[in-house]
Amino acid sequence: MFLLDIVLIGKTTVKQTLKKGYKMHALQQIQERNGLIFGEFLSELPDTFTTEQAKRIGSEYGVSIATIHNWLRMMRREGLIIKVRFGEYFKV
Repeated sequence: MFLLDIVLIGKTTVKQTLKKGYKMHALQQIQERNGLIFGEFLSELPDTFTTEQAKRIGSEYGVSIATIHNWLRMMRREGLIIKVRFGEYFKV
């Protein structure tokens, strides 16, 4: 057994802390990558677009359909787009 496995920080071992740190670093990298891709994705969208167009553009950047739907929901909530009708949007 390594000393790293048994040293305690509060109730958490160093090994667990290192794993959490690694996960946080990986999460930050994903968020940074998605932030860059999101900006490019948003700029590629035409002024009026459909969900299918958004999916097609997102797939060019390797973004999953679930993420595209999440981004559309977030953009509506933040006022970046307006839903005209089912599956159709307008960039503000």
